Amino acid sequence: PNFGLILNDAFFTDFVMGGRVGYYLTEKYGLEVIGLSISSSNKTITSELASERLIKTDALATPTSYFGLDFKWVPIYGKIGWMNRRIIPFDFYFSLGGGVTGTNQSTSPPTIHLGGGQIFAISKWMAGRWDISWFAYQSNSTVANRPNGTFTNLHATIGMSFFFPEAEYR
Repeated sequence: PNFGLILNDAFFTDFVMGGRVGYYLTEKYGLEVIGLSISSSNKTITSELASERLIKTDALATPTSYFGLDFKWVPIYGKIGWMNRRIIPFDFYFSLGGGVTGTNQSTSPPTIHLGGGQIFAISKWMAGRWDISWFAYQSNSTVANRPNGTFTNLHATIGMSFFFPEAEYR
């Protein structure tokens, strides 16, 4: 499970909730299925545009979901000491993949996904993680002079990882 925010949306506050299921082919390479649900609420500027300037803000494309598959590469792994009491193994990874993004415009355009993150082992079967992900897609819009456009979203999430069977090397 993971939770987070979309960092680069000027008009909406977007909360991300989702899950990831991965399978590692080797210690360095894996596949990961991603499913996200995204809820949006107006920022103050968006509400003011709608109420004071009569601009149709529902014409702006916003993501509502994402489903995709990534290839993961783990080039960096190591261990860090925590206050001279504990050794914590970690993995730093990069991911590349694609999927579909559901939007408020009733479209599900193909999406490119690039990401990176770090996993910190809590035990041999559980870890905490953070992820930074970039999603790019083209979506229709009801804006009169711009019927479609390219949209990018930068997600920052934190979450947990569970390993089945538990990791042997930690």
